Amino acid sequence: MSTYNSEPVCKVCGAVATLPVYGPDMCQACSDAAWARIEARAKLEEMPLSFEKVITNHRRETIEYEILLGTGGPADRVYVITDFSGAIESAKYQFQDWFQPWTTAEGQDSELVERFAAIVGFYEEG
Repeated sequence: MSTYNSEPVCKVCGAVATLPVYGPDMCQACSDAAWARIEARAKLEEMPLSFEKVITNHRRETIEYEILLGTGGPADRVYVITDFSGAIESAKYQFQDWFQPWTTAEGQDSELVERFAAIVGFYEEG
């Protein structure tokens, strides 16, 4: 009796595929999930209206960027500070109403904002 298993097995989740295996040894569910992640990332990358370098601070050895998300009243942005190697030191979600200074939103998830900034930004070395 042979020990060879002829049923396709998903290399991602380990399930025995009842349908033909998709992609690089993936079942349909894992293939669908992978495509959903790709589409979600593409939508995130298309969100910003602009991305620009604001200032290079040679004393603190930082570079500051603005990711503009919306204009008008209120406008919103993500303000990013990187070190000279391009690594994100901080990213803050901010808003601004007409004739008011930029205000950092309270209660934001800083890790989530930094992850967003890492996805949509292109940070250069100083």
